Amino acid sequence: MPEALLSIKNVVATFKLNKKIDVGKVHKAFKKESTCNKNVFRKKVVVLKVERPRMSFLIYGTGSVVCCGAESVKDAKESGNYLAKRFRKIGINVKLLTPVEIQNIVASANLDTKINLRKIAIENTEIEYEPEQFPAAIWRMPNNVTILLFQSGKVICAGSKNMKDIVSAVETLKGKLIGE
Repeated sequence: MPEALLSIKNVVATFKLNKKIDVGKVHKAFKKESTCNKNVFRKKVVVLKVERPRMSFLIYGTGSVVCCGAESVKDAKESGNYLAKRFRKIGINVKLLTPVEIQNIVASANLDTKINLRKIAIENTEIEYEPEQFPAAIWRMPNNVTILLFQSGKVICAGSKNMKDIVSAVETLKGKLIGE
């Protein structure tokens, strides 16, 4: 399956800034975009939600940052420089201590065919299907990609740090379905 037919839904990335962050200052500077609930976070983390590019940052006082919600690997990879630039505008002079590292990609696709989940689960012991528990079959692949297969032919892929593994997983799945 060409990568173009897969739709990225979420990319999670992490990185570390070169100094500790005053999360209170960040919250005040980005009041309309941030959440800093003292009862929940105890002033150790601030959540910054950005509209363009659409993503959210969990910014810890230690300088560690988790970026989630990015809709492309490119946006996730650029998130560290984007955040550092925003911080410099409010007087927090930071640089990236570690490069941005992709932790997880979630993508979906439509195989344009109905899937007999019971049959595929019986024929493939590595595929779990318990319709009373969850409406999709679950296939955990050796390359850490997990695929949720729905009867409609739609699939959700998660657990990979790169698109190559997701494309390979979907191709393998299509081979199993065609081989039925």
